[in-house]
Amino acid sequence: MIDLELKVNSYLEAYRIAKDEKIYVAFSGGADSLALLAILSKVMTTPPIAVYVDHNLRNRAELDLEIQRNIENCNKLGCKLIIHTLEQGEVNKLCKADRITVEAAARLLRYSYFDSLDSFVATAHNYDDQVESVFMRLLSGSTFQSLAGIRRKRGKYIRPLLDIKKSDIESYCLKNNLTFSYDSTNSQLFCLRNKIRHLVAPALNDELKQSLVNISNNISSFLDRINILASSNKGFYRTLDRKEFLSLIEIEADITILNFISFYTQDRVSKRELESIKNNIKEKKAIETNDYIITCTDSEIRIYPPKFYYSARLRVDDEFMGLKFIKSDSKDALVLPCDDFIIRVNEEGDEIETVKARTKVKDLLSAMKIPYCLVVCSKEGIVGVFAACFGGKNRISKEFYLPNYEQHQRYDVISSTLLEF
Repeated sequence: MIDLELKVNSYLEAYRIAKDEKIYVAFSGGADSLALLAILSKVMTTPPIAVYVDHNLRNRAELDLEIQRNIENCNKLGCKLIIHTLEQGEVNKLCKADRITVEAAARLLRYSYFDSLDSFVATAHNYDDQVESVFMRLLSGSTFQSLAGIRRKRGKYIRPLLDIKKSDIESYCLKNNLTFSYDSTNSQLFCLRNKIRHLVAPALNDELKQSLVNISNNISSFLDRINILASSNKGFYRTLDRKEFLSLIEIEADITILNFISFYTQDRVSKRELESIKNNIKEKKAIETNDYIITCTDSEIRIYPPKFYYSARLRVDDEFMGLKFIKSDSKDALVLPCDDFIIRVNEEGDEIETVKARTKVKDLLSAMKIPYCLVVCSKEGIVGVFAACFGGKNRISKEFYLPNYEQHQRYDVISSTLLEF
């Protein structure tokens, strides 16, 4: 039997993950995640933390038994266990809202929680999972880049068992007296992966399985060498360098866009939609969907969340949607008396009287290539526009350019957090 602990140790060294790093393990209690937790508890100097997500889908008695066994195993290994329980019906609610399968909804909610964790998340995907993934994507006519399959490392997510066969993992559990749980839904043929796992994979010989893994490895190696642009986080929106983007070859442009919009949507993007996005970027046209808005200047491609709605009395240090109203010494900040004002998102028909002329706010936004802004309103109308936080410029009404208002404090809106939508 291969030395799993040595293999995992080599993986950590290859990806320069220090032995004292905090690592969360996506923990189901099955053989794969239990073996991974046990191995990391031996090779790491900082004990890993098991994270179990209760989707509230299966029989409650089965779930309670599984949770109890997970608690016992974590105690035995000296590892902390975090149990995150989804509300009853939460998965099915997402299924109906997004028109996706139960499996897809459960995965989205599970990874939404993992995304909130503050360090590496190790998942127990293995060699057999990789075979299934590549075969499934070949069957469904997926894009070239998706045939890379499960990546060994993607951001905070690490897969130390990806080159290890399921049989070796189960042998490790038996050798180390690790009693794992079994999810009864894994034997049901309700999804494509389970059909491949139980009906197709057993018919594949070792050579065919290795060929599928080789496809994944070759494409992964290719993708690691091509130029994929990284986006910049501006707090409330993200940007790409447009001139660099236009210089990319087709596959580089495709992957760059898929990565770019993945911050705002988990939906699968069709080839037609991808081509439409690229053409609009070339022509500097705006793109608006239910999940995101893309705008273009000569030098930048910007992506924003959909227009939101907000209205409240203006108060210093108030936060909303990741934005914060503050006192500021910036020359671009707005000079305001700061009492009895409302701050809200712009609406159709909004106008502001600037020094030059009375202007529609939507015309200001169009000139700035941004989809929305915040306006400051008095009883008489709009007295200021906060647009800098969205990539534009702040504007103040004519009356607040008068010298007698200079004694008032300057105010601005900034990003209070670097948002990941």
